Amino acid sequence: MPVLFANPVIGEHAAIMHQEATQEKIIAGFHQDLCAFSYGVGVLKPLKIIAPSFQLGDINDPPSFMRFARHYVDGILAPIELPAILSASCNASQNELDKLLELDVQLSHEQAFKVFAKPSRILARSQLHQLRDLRGARILSRYHEAVMEGRAFAWHVLVYGLVLQTFSIPIRQGLVSYQWQVMQGFARAAANTFQWTQSEWQQVHSEIEQIPVPPLESLPRSSALPISIQALP
Repeated sequence: MPVLFANPVIGEHAAIMHQEATQEKIIAGFHQDLCAFSYGVGVLKPLKIIAPSFQLGDINDPPSFMRFARHYVDGILAPIELPAILSASCNASQNELDKLLELDVQLSHEQAFKVFAKPSRILARSQLHQLRDLRGARILSRYHEAVMEGRAFAWHVLVYGLVLQTFSIPIRQGLVSYQWQVMQGFARAAANTFQWTQSEWQQVHSEIEQIPVPPLESLPRSSALPISIQALP
């Protein structure tokens, strides 16, 4: 059999390049799944049902969708999803499975987040299954074990936070990507449901890009899961 990478320097470089390509593929796939996740939720449930406390009325055209989008960021994404991603990333950096499982339980009690429970679990389990044998990602495999044993529900936001830490992706970059993919999925669902024109879609596409991601310092913290911003990448 031929000897692969006989030159150790070439072999090491090729291995690094392969690892980086694999990581990019995993992250890109996760982002596609996030967009599909929110698209599926937006198609199956009228958008106003996702957050009934918003009391927004009908959501069908670009202006009404943008009202929904901004309320969603303020009512669900900023107070629940982004802090969960941030906490999970910090838990992963300290290999704190117990705290991660506490957060898993907390999310299960979030009334506003329960509409996402089933699709979130499907997405989380799919990602955990794909990543279970990833080298250097022990907390991912341990969380997967807890899910399989019934000790954890499996939330996509927690898996996303674990992945950010595993691949050393700056948390701010990860949160921006998460918000963009989720809002784009909702927008695609609304566009298809209400048959928006190309110009209407482009209008919304441009406006959701401009919705700011909340600063890390403004995200709420759980007393059970203290976060040190200075420790984040």
